[in-house]
Amino acid sequence: MTALVGVIMGSKSDWSTLSHTAEMLEKLG
Repeated sequence: MTALVGVIMGSKSDWSTLSHTAEMLEKLG
């Protein structure tokens, strides 16, 4: 089973926080 997950940012400055989330999602596959 595969789930589609998206990360939505309000502005470019959110990336410093959300980059960790994106990294973890990549690791989890």
